[in-house]
Formats: sequence, structure tokens, C-alpha cells
Amino acid sequence: MLPIIIPSPFLCALRGSKTMNTDQLRLFLVIARFAQPRRRSSLTQIATCGQPSLRTRAELFRLTGVDLVAVHGMSASLAQITRRVSDMGTDMSKWPTEQHFASWLGLAPHNDISGGRILRCRTWPTDNRAGQAFRQAAASVTRSLCAFGAYSRRKKARFGPRPALVATAHKIARMVYAMLKQRAQYHDIGAVTYEQKQQERELNALKKKAAKLGFALVPYEPAPVMIPV
Repeated sequence: MLPIIIPSPFLCALRGSKTMNTDQLRLFLVIARFAQPRRRSSLTQIATCGQPSLRTRAELFRLTGVDLVAVHGMSASLAQITRRVSDMGTDMSKWPTEQHFASWLGLAPHNDISGGRILRCRTWPTDNRAGQAFRQAAASVTRSLCAFGAYSRRKKARFGPRPALVATAHKIARMVYAMLKQRAQYHDIGAVTYEQKQQERELNALKKKAAKLGFALVPYEPAPVMIPV
């Protein structure tokens, strides 16, 4: 099937004309149809600033089979969601695994190895617009109380802001890939539950390391303080 090049004002807003196949074109035109601006009161505009309309969200759910707007960071704006879906499409069979999908987005790490040592770890430079949109989604959850936000803050404290942004975008992209491929809905566990599970994983790792060295890890119990009478 030959690709179709469609110029339109809506495509110009996404940085020029875009080559699409028939399924992506149909999806894009339907989203653009339901994205027509309507008059709203000032209070409604403040409450729904940057959020897609309910009609657009329902149409996205009908076409993709999953609620992509529910993913934290994905509902930043309609243009970002449309850019991701129109560039990726809804058929994830083009990428065998989520690693292939992340590499296509330009979010997979590339290691420069010499003599068996990793000299530098970086991502390949790319102009993939879907990858840039996922980076914007990652930037919007840095202060959020969702699991993505807790993950981003943990990576930022360990590696710095730029690697944390790419790692969070990579995690969101893997979630979207799994949703579209398995037709599974998104469920956020929250930042508190994420931190608890992370502590459990770290504790289990410490127990395994102690057992490997011949030690046993026991909880610390402070000795009672004797107060002289």
C-alpha cells in the first residue's frame, strides 16, 4: 500500500506535512474532526486547560481500544497525543519487542564500548517527533504524585535531570506499547505504593547479597535507654 502525503493546516501545526498510511490517515482525520474548538465559559477553560475534550477521548478509545489519555503525561495536550498516535499508528506488530519500539523512538541507550569497558552511555540523535512528544510527557510528570513521577524523581536524584527525563520517557513509551499491543488498560499504583515496592526490592537485594557473603540481615532494634534515678 502506497503512503499518502496530506498537507493540511492541522498537519502544519505538527511541523510540516507527514507521510502516513491509510490507517494512520483515517485516525488523524477523525481526531482532527473531533478537535474543533467550541465556545466555553472562563471557568470551564481554566478547569480543562490543556485537556482533550470528552468526545476526542471517546473517539481515541474507540479507534485504539485503550484509554491513552489516562496515562499520566499523555494528556498534556491534544496535539501531543495526536502526534504520537499519528506517527506510531495503532499496530504494534511493526516492533517485535518494547526494546525495538524504544530504539525507534530514540529513547534506548547506546553504549560506547572499548576493551570491554563502557566509555559512554547515550542515546542516538534522532528527529523522531513521537520520541520528542514522549520526552515532553516525561517532563510534565516530574512533580506528579503518580508512579511515573516517583520514578522520575528517583532517577533524577541518582543520575541527574537529563538522564532522568530520557529514562522516564522510555518508561512511558513502554507502557503505551504494552497497552496498544495487549489492549490492556492503564492503572496507576501511585507514588506512595511505588516507593514501598521499591523499598521491598532494595531490602530483598540486600538480603540476597548478605546470604551470598554468609551473613544474615536482621532488623535493627535500638537498645533501651537507661535513665538514672
